Amino acid sequence: MAKFDIICFGACTKDIFYIIPQKALGKKICFFPGAKLEIKKLLYFSGGGASNTSVGFARLGLKTGIASAIGDDLAGRQIIAELKKEKVSALGMVKARKSATQLSVVLTGFGAERVIFTHAENLSLLSEKKIPWKKLSSKWFYISSLHSNFPLLKKIIQFAHKSKTKIAFNPGSAELGLGLQTLSTILKKTDALVLNAKEAALLTNKKEIKKNLRILCKYSKIVAITNGKNGAYAAAEGKFFFQKAFKAKVVDTTGAGDAFSSGFIYSLIKGKSVGFALYAGSANAASVVQFFGAKNKLLDQKELGRAVENFRQKNA
Repeated sequence: MAKFDIICFGACTKDIFYIIPQKALGKKICFFPGAKLEIKKLLYFSGGGASNTSVGFARLGLKTGIASAIGDDLAGRQIIAELKKEKVSALGMVKARKSATQLSVVLTGFGAERVIFTHAENLSLLSEKKIPWKKLSSKWFYISSLHSNFPLLKKIIQFAHKSKTKIAFNPGSAELGLGLQTLSTILKKTDALVLNAKEAALLTNKKEIKKNLRILCKYSKIVAITNGKNGAYAAAEGKFFFQKAFKAKVVDTTGAGDAFSSGFIYSLIKGKSVGFALYAGSANAASVVQFFGAKNKLLDQKELGRAVENFRQKNA
């Protein structure tokens, strides 16, 4: 019997949020050498694809593990403490003595979107040799960006296939940059592929979402494509699904994709329909975008159930 419901692979970061007032930027996000901008507020959170989704799954009641890399520093210790508090097992965490924990600087406060500066040096330390493969007994693997570590990506897929572990994949820009042809062997072994509209277009070189769903369903069994306030789409077994976005006051979109993935994949693990999974993913994303930070506020099981039910009643 599998030890975990799901294990998440990818980044753990320390996120610093610079809340910049709109008047400081005008209509465009533009900086000039020598400029000095006063920020409204400074906030600190943890983030990263593996960190965000692992906490999302754990809050929904799944037995969750994580495989990532951090520095042997204060930020790394804070991340480990948070994961422990959230009941996420750091079974595959690699500590780098000579490298700092990955840092992301998030510029936000000027509208729904944000700009993120990130440095992923120590994620490369998450190598095939350092992952405790014998401990990775799980029903599902969730793979987020490995920042172009393609050999590790192939190893995770091979291990999952051999151990009959299902795969959810949310590739980052580095993986998408490899192109559809290079990723095709990976995608054909993927049970659920989650992308946003821009990522899907980057992978297929097509803009129309339904066309991209048709293309990507030739590879992955289930495909979900989010499109922000315009809703979310999915396809499986020749059927198409659409979910309009939940109404929410958007404060910051950081972590919205990870929140959607948590709700969507959680629902599939629980045997729910793809349509229900779109409900759940959209509800979780709508909750997160109302707060600063990628984990504020990820829903638990009861909150997710209420959110989905309320939306159904309003749109019956």
